[in-house]
Amino acid sequence: MAVTLAVIIAGLLAACSGGGVATKTMTQAQATTRAQTILRDTAAALNPRPTLEVNDLLTVTDMCLADIPHADQMVNVAYSYWLRDITASQYGDIGRQIQAYWQKQGYNIQTSGGFSTGKPNVYGETRDNFLISLEWSAKGLLTIGATSPCIYKNGTPPTS
Repeated sequence: MAVTLAVIIAGLLAACSGGGVATKTMTQAQATTRAQTILRDTAAALNPRPTLEVNDLLTVTDMCLADIPHADQMVNVAYSYWLRDITASQYGDIGRQIQAYWQKQGYNIQTSGGFSTGKPNVYGETRDNFLISLEWSAKGLLTIGATSPCIYKNGTPPTS
């Protein structure tokens, strides 16, 4: 769990670290919908198709921790699902399928591994700067997640 949280924190920082000052972003609701769409489309491409269960520990909206202007007025949206109804013997193949699907979507895969041991991990970024991950947990389960870049909750900076 500590490793997963460390990866998420590092991911949030990386997602927020873009340069410049955003004058308009997607809204919190739009970011949530986009994260869900990335993950549901990924699951729909898998064989066998998993049942998705929201991973409440990793589904959060939190403050932006980046060193960018107005970060204190911004948030990140993270959404995560447990992949259910897949046997442990299928984990390596599922990891390969997810990596191949994400690459086909034009997403940048930054690191991956663990396929041969049945403990796959894949980390990358979508073209619209959402961080994506497949992680094997210490509980022996797989979870997929997507984290938005830093956004303003309502899409525009709050008035001061």
